[in-house]
Amino acid sequence: MTTKMLNDGTVIPLLAYGTATVHNNTDPTPSILLALQKGFRHVETARVYGNESFIKSAIEQWEGGGREDVFIQSNWGETSAVGYEHDPERSLMETLTLLGTEYLDMYLIHGPNLMYPLTLVEAWQKMEDFHARGLVRSIGLSNFPAEEIEELSRVWKVKPSVNQVEYHPYCYRLPRMQSMLALCHSHDIAVQPFTCLAPLTRWPGGPAEVAAREVAEKKGAGVSAAQVLLVWARQMTGGPLLTTCKKEHQYEEIFDSLSLSLSPAEMELISAAGRSAPQKRRYALKVWGDAASTGYVR
Repeated sequence: MTTKMLNDGTVIPLLAYGTATVHNNTDPTPSILLALQKGFRHVETARVYGNESFIKSAIEQWEGGGREDVFIQSNWGETSAVGYEHDPERSLMETLTLLGTEYLDMYLIHGPNLMYPLTLVEAWQKMEDFHARGLVRSIGLSNFPAEEIEELSRVWKVKPSVNQVEYHPYCYRLPRMQSMLALCHSHDIAVQPFTCLAPLTRWPGGPAEVAAREVAEKKGAGVSAAQVLLVWARQMTGGPLLTTCKKEHQYEEIFDSLSLSLSPAEMELISAAGRSAPQKRRYALKVWGDAASTGYVR
């Protein structure tokens, strides 16, 4: 598995297998086990997904390795419901117990609006404490715009290693996305894109899908539109990349994308297609407040 070194020295696999959405209301154990068998060494979860025990089960069933061979990433912050009191310590301990592990390789705050009654600074201090105690080896953010990252930068002792954000051709050019990406790069914070395949899965038939299929067809050799969009997101952000699948042939398709690259002209074709359509998001709409969508508002 191709890897990337983060700003804290953590070596992270460039591809992460996500366990949200597509696995809702199902037992994801078989899919996670197949992901491990096919070569994934990075599994992403979150307290709100409620599937940590399935990840534990998949790792236990995997004959090719054990816990020490899997990079496990999780998030805390379960809901934005008014008055819900988050307890990050309890959340982490429950996650560790359900995963059957003594540590997490990476732990993220799931969003800047998911920390009540803690302030942003207090929440990050909790993360730094978990890191100092060896409970988590790398700490980061999810769905954080530039303004909140800038606020943290004035007080952090440990810099976030990652900011995990929705990223695809239909949202990349939004000003808040561009300012976030620029700030992350200035602080050497890796950007982990997710929902990269939204032009195919969420909003099919649009200009970004047409452009991705055009690039894929010209490349030939079995290259798919999904691979083109994954490569586009990786080259735009630098990765690591978060994606998921359930069908067996898709695992190889995702891995094969690591050996592909897009030319500047091909990148611009995808980007221009995204710019030609209304800008939209699937997740964290309240956090960003800059795009309309029929997606999940948190």
